Amino acid sequence: MSTNQPPPSELHAQITNACQRLFQFPPHEWQSDVIRSLIMAHQRTSVTNMLVIRTTGGGKSLIYQVASTMIKGITLFISPLLALASDQTHNLERRTDALPDVTCIHLDGMAEQHIKIIAHDITELRHPVTKLLKGSIILFASPQFLTGRKGKSIMTSLLDETTSALHMTLMDEVHIASQFGNTFRSEFGLLKSRLYKKLPSCCKINLFMTGTCNEMIKTHFTELLGIKITHTEWPEHQTMRHRFVSIEFQYTNMILKEVKKKCMPLLLSRSSDVEKKMIVYSNMREKIIKMTKQLELFLNTDERLYLADAISIHGQLTHQEKAAYLKMFMGNAIPFEFADIRILLATSGVANAGIDCSTIYTAIRIEFPPSIMDMCQEKGRVGRVPSPSPDVYSYMVCFDINSLVLLLKRTLDPTETMTAEYRRSMVADHLAVAKLFCSVDACFNETFETALANPDVRINPDEVGESNRCGICPGCRRELASLYQRIALDGAKEILFSVVNCKPQFTVKEFVDYIWVIPRFSAVLFRRNRQKQNVRKWEIQLFMFQLIAWEMLIPIFDKDQKAILFKAAVSSNDSAMYSFQIETNWDNIPQLPKLSSSHG
Repeated sequence: MSTNQPPPSELHAQITNACQRLFQFPPHEWQSDVIRSLIMAHQRTSVTNMLVIRTTGGGKSLIYQVASTMIKGITLFISPLLALASDQTHNLERRTDALPDVTCIHLDGMAEQHIKIIAHDITELRHPVTKLLKGSIILFASPQFLTGRKGKSIMTSLLDETTSALHMTLMDEVHIASQFGNTFRSEFGLLKSRLYKKLPSCCKINLFMTGTCNEMIKTHFTELLGIKITHTEWPEHQTMRHRFVSIEFQYTNMILKEVKKKCMPLLLSRSSDVEKKMIVYSNMREKIIKMTKQLELFLNTDERLYLADAISIHGQLTHQEKAAYLKMFMGNAIPFEFADIRILLATSGVANAGIDCSTIYTAIRIEFPPSIMDMCQEKGRVGRVPSPSPDVYSYMVCFDINSLVLLLKRTLDPTETMTAEYRRSMVADHLAVAKLFCSVDACFNETFETALANPDVRINPDEVGESNRCGICPGCRRELASLYQRIALDGAKEILFSVVNCKPQFTVKEFVDYIWVIPRFSAVLFRRNRQKQNVRKWEIQLFMFQLIAWEMLIPIFDKDQKAILFKAAVSSNDSAMYSFQIETNWDNIPQLPKLSSSHG
């Protein structure tokens, strides 16, 4: 680019041509506007920290790829996930294969001697006489590489004021920096002192992108990296719509059965010779490894499915193994002999962002989701094709109350490294999901869109409500209304008084077992005439789940038992009363009509 800014019409034409060259189609207006802002920022002396938020699969990658090729020099792509960097590198290499002036390099996993050669070469990009840059280089690297020993020579070259050709840094999926940087990934915090504080002397443009953000996430990652956002592309809630994937919901502990039921028709069907694939998400590495073995056995013993295979990625694999397995799953690498990788099982922190594969038809979460943002990211892996249909693509959540308890245990365990503020925000995230699952009339997609939308843009009441329901989620299909049994309010209060007076703190099992032996509990709680008439213990679990979701029961971590216990919440207005004594706190729980006095 010339240092003289071209007229707007000429710049727009240049952006369109660059986009056509890389993607074979023109940019959307919002993409062109963001790219133009980045190019104009390149001419200014002040620092530009731009946050771009768009739905998963909404076209964020196009922005940095086009901008990087138009502003000659180095773009540093910082990826929180190695799998994401590997996928981005592969995709960009494919697009720029015929462009000799664009080079893509993934630094993680390279031999140290090669890294040192690159560190030397990137200091000599400028023409010795004119000082103009010769081409565009996109360096892909993880935070652990940039802050570790192997990345030292690269960092020295990039941050050298006299020779640096670094013109833009980019961190993709910044919500992961917020999540991991506040827990167990210290390298995110190190970027503040080792990179971002030093950038103003040599690089003026810092781009941050994600498909899932809210004010809390924005605050977390900006404080963590020590930056202040100067420009934002964050649309209102209707633009954040992603209503192409059906949402399904199962309260069950028979997880393997549900996964088999879902994968069987998927693996047996073909659409235009496309081999349909699916992802299975879990919070726990142990569960992923166990289910991978169970699915492999299931596939190997069925003569119709024996050619299909399952593969798992999780935090204990090496960087190279994660990248290789992901390439196999997405079809970007030659798989094992005779293997047809159709099912990917992954912990959510490893593979709920950055996977861009057009043949993923289903994603299944096999336990309680940590947050609404996690659900949005996982759902966003599915249906990444033009004009997808919810009749074809699906996202399914399977859980029971015990998987919520396990999640709370991990979050509230004081030995887990995180700040008190972040711990509270995580618990709030868990409970927000629980509230959604208990809101029998809620439209899931409308909840997602509101959570992801720009908080500074007021939502028009005419754009939400009955006329804007998605029709493809459990709330819209009235499945939640049939799941939760309506309770008799007076009876529920009576039973809760009995429980907390007998045992002030209790586990889920203790709560359920206590109610189960109360004489005529089914008549008192559900107004069913005969003792235990058609009542199953999971119905009592669901009653307790609603009490947890609406914060009438609150979780505590018992250090002696190393377990989650629950106790009755105290009213915020009257410490002598329990929260469950206040009738309005029950408004969101389905209730039976009150009996008239003549019925006793």
